[in-house]
Amino acid sequence: MGQRISDCSLAAVPVNGSSNGVTTAALDGGQCARQQSCKLFLMAKQVPVEELRAKVGQEIAVSDWFEISQDRIDNFADTTEDHQWIHVDIERAAKESPFKTTIGHGFLSLSMLAPIMIGTVRVAGDFKHGINYGLNRVRFPAPVPAGSRIRGHITPHEVEEHEWGVQTIWLIKVEIEGMPKPCVVAEWVTRAYR
Repeated sequence: MGQRISDCSLAAVPVNGSSNGVTTAALDGGQCARQQSCKLFLMAKQVPVEELRAKVGQEIAVSDWFEISQDRIDNFADTTEDHQWIHVDIERAAKESPFKTTIGHGFLSLSMLAPIMIGTVRVAGDFKHGINYGLNRVRFPAPVPAGSRIRGHITPHEVEEHEWGVQTIWLIKVEIEGMPKPCVVAEWVTRAYR
């Protein structure tokens, strides 16, 4: 029986095959409008609910690195209409900022939780779709200088099974390469529906 790729922008595409239960062959024909996101989803480690419960409080995965480039910062500024100079004015930031460079928005770092999770870990099972149910706590302990790389450290915090599916609260710490403090520490609530 195939597995559903419900995080894909198109309807669920059943696939089967490789050691993680999926194959990228289904993407070769252009079936997914967002192939990169779908490929990330396919690469994610699938963790059964029982294993998640047994590993509550233990780090279970670390994501790949993501660059927070000035282009990414500028695009985020355009999207959110937050063009504060500390984010977008390279010359002024070099002179006036305590960081001596532009920094990414805190909410940009927070928004990176989506690609961090999509390509790293997910609840295994025959789920039709998953949703972002919100955040319990979020802190931004350190700024992200433009050009830095970040990655997520993922820990299941709470796992609840319901008749409709599974709710998981994840503790995610987002590391900045070479820095002592994370840029984000968040409790993220996700739901997977049967």
